[in-house]
Amino acid sequence: MPKIRKKTTIAIVGLGYVGLPLTILAAKSGIIVYGLDKDKEKIRLLQNRKNYLSDAGLTRDLEKVIGEKKLIPATHFSILKKCQAILICLPTPVYKNFKPDLRILKNAAGKIGPYLKKGSLVSTNQRSRSARRVKFWEKF
Repeated sequence: MPKIRKKTTIAIVGLGYVGLPLTILAAKSGIIVYGLDKDKEKIRLLQNRKNYLSDAGLTRDLEKVIGEKKLIPATHFSILKKCQAILICLPTPVYKNFKPDLRILKNAAGKIGPYLKKGSLVSTNQRSRSARRVKFWEKF
């Protein structure tokens, strides 16, 4: 597995039950992580070192990485300019016909796209078929 350089900066979009633990884990590895969410209350809580998930085990690590400025909570997509990689951790509800509702992912893609640089890595926790349907990276 390739070694992660400590100067690597990433963003994780969506700080829910998948995104927040992933953000904390990445920050614990020593890289700088921007945790991006549109929910200003979540960001305020994180800036105050408060864990809003029911997983109490995250609290100590959250306090540590925020204190060390390895995790930087944000609501503005413009911070993506600073990042080499962007991980998208957003929900994709499923319709009754079992097809994914990609509106949330497409909305985020539209906000992420303007800040992508050539060579940026963008990944999603969605199944690859769903991710291909968004196709926001084809513009670059």
